Amino acid sequence: IESFADADTIPLTINLTIEDLSPDPSLTFPNLPRPITVTLRRIDTRMLPVEIRVTGAARPGYVYVPEDSYSWPRSVRVTGPRSLLDGAESIRTEEIDITGLSSTLDVADVRLVSRIDDEPVRLLDEKVYAHVAIVQQLESKDLDVPIQVLAAPGYPYRLNADRSQARVTLTGPAETIAGIRAADVVVFYRVDDSMTPREVPYPVDLMAWLPGRPSVSVSLEGDPVNVRIEPRSP
Repeated sequence: IESFADADTIPLTINLTIEDLSPDPSLTFPNLPRPITVTLRRIDTRMLPVEIRVTGAARPGYVYVPEDSYSWPRSVRVTGPRSLLDGAESIRTEEIDITGLSSTLDVADVRLVSRIDDEPVRLLDEKVYAHVAIVQQLESKDLDVPIQVLAAPGYPYRLNADRSQARVTLTGPAETIAGIRAADVVVFYRVDDSMTPREVPYPVDLMAWLPGRPSVSVSLEGDPVNVRIEPRSP
């Protein structure tokens, strides 16, 4: 074996004798002794990450999120042929059924599969805790919404903005997003008495509000609106 110090697979010829078998004294073995060839594989131990496997499909409108799912411990100690472990990326769990689920699943004592590429390995930990993330499927929708002005009553100046509409992106559950129209979204900018007429327009940030739908987020695209403030005509 010393002559194969750098090899992973070592062929070895052994001379099999009757003493190796320890048979009943009444039996005879005319073909012994005889040489037999066996193959030795070098064993190693590695820490491999745990890969969570699922089966089935979550409830419609919900999805399994592998990047947010994890096990504890996250890695386990695996012993097996060195050449096999050199190419191994993970050790897998048995399949966890997520059929019809609409919320995250936490499972204790999920068994690990003690095989890699159909070859057996030894595991220090045979079971792990699994956190299987299932979230509501979100969609996005773009709307062009009229821009409104929020000013105190009796604001004494005329306002001229460089655009009258804003592009709004809504993100939320598909069934909620589908029923939202541009008229449901409020986009506005604020003005106050400190903003008086001048030659240079005021860059003013826009704000968006979608009342009554807390599960939907609203974001605005584009730069601030440029508002020119002018005296009112006599």
